[in-house]
Amino acid sequence: MNFKISSREIVMANRKDIDPSVIASVDIGTSKIACVVGRVNEDKDLEILGVGSALSEGVKKCTIINIEEASKVISRAIEEAEMMAGLEISSVYVGISGIHTDGVNTKSVVAVNNKNREVTQDEVKRAIDIAIERVAPSDREVLHVIPQQYVIDDQDGIRNPIGMNGTKLGAYVRVITANFTVIQNIIKAISKANVDISDFILGILGEAELLLSDEEKDLGTVLVDIGAGTTEIVGYYNSSLMFNGALNIGGMEITSDISSIYKLSLQQSEKLKKMYGHAWPPAVSETETIEVQTVNKRIKTIKRKELAEVINARAEEIFESIKKTLTSSGMYDFANAGVVLTGGTALLQGIDQVAEEILDLPCRIAFIENVGGIADAVKSPIFSKAVGILYYPIKKGNIILPSQKPKGPSTLEKLKDFFNNFFFGE
Repeated sequence: MNFKISSREIVMANRKDIDPSVIASVDIGTSKIACVVGRVNEDKDLEILGVGSALSEGVKKCTIINIEEASKVISRAIEEAEMMAGLEISSVYVGISGIHTDGVNTKSVVAVNNKNREVTQDEVKRAIDIAIERVAPSDREVLHVIPQQYVIDDQDGIRNPIGMNGTKLGAYVRVITANFTVIQNIIKAISKANVDISDFILGILGEAELLLSDEEKDLGTVLVDIGAGTTEIVGYYNSSLMFNGALNIGGMEITSDISSIYKLSLQQSEKLKKMYGHAWPPAVSETETIEVQTVNKRIKTIKRKELAEVINARAEEIFESIKKTLTSSGMYDFANAGVVLTGGTALLQGIDQVAEEILDLPCRIAFIENVGGIADAVKSPIFSKAVGILYYPIKKGNIILPSQKPKGPSTLEKLKDFFNNFFFGE
């Protein structure tokens, strides 16, 4: 029999016992790597204690291409967050992003063959395991298995089937995966930064829990994170995750267009975009001008409206790609509550107007509101993914809260049990 130890099993077996009320996240992005430290209070709310960020090195399109360089930047971001929080970080939740991630809707059916014909955890586990086996290839790491609904005999729309009676149980789930090699490289980079990994979380999934209301997810909403190198999308309907995907385009393409057209460095172009950029040309005056210095040290005068037209062309392309993705996946028809934008490019003036024009859906830009502590430090959409990665395990009840005491075997015992079970079976 062939065995494959998943990255998650290795990571979880090596976890250190830490203060359960203090948690930290690392978001590995194209333009920056961010670390956020928080605490879960007794009301189960997240309080932000510290934040750190550093310009990305060794990363391309959210994927590590140089472990040594990426590890050094991760360390810098963590150290900055530690300094602000006044404590040492020993473990982090790591966000997974990029076009190497994927998601598939699948279903399975199992018989309820116990004496009472009552659905138990065993039937649910069997149904989900079969669903995973159908869609998860060997070179993919399963990040999340998210139930959408259960069906008992002919009754659908069931959220929790345990305790209900029937002869067969159907499970509809969304299985989210990532490239196994990409995950392995992240593990190596995080390890070199001298911290453990608490868990892996699809970054935009955390953002959805942080930024979308229950009403939006029930009615039907799409969350779009436009980062520097990639654009990520999740769609909800009837309170269930229906779609997730990623596009190989982002705000960096806008910066590159500005650089190419006006003969500016990428750094100058990024600064110009942030300070004077506008994605909706009708909102910009015909007479307003900007003076910039080109790479050959010459002063150039640029019409701001012309700059807006350059930005608008690429912004329209981004949203056309988003619309095509939503349409082909079937999610577009369920986006009754519209689109929510986040990520660094969401700060670009007029981007929401472009979104509404191209997508023909209402649009809003999300800012982080439901966290405490030094919340102002992370309110911007730039940090929504790093904060969302922290928020996700709290919302899903996957962390130990301050009022609870850690129970169970020690780390050494867990390691021993893990390897005994793996090599010798139970």
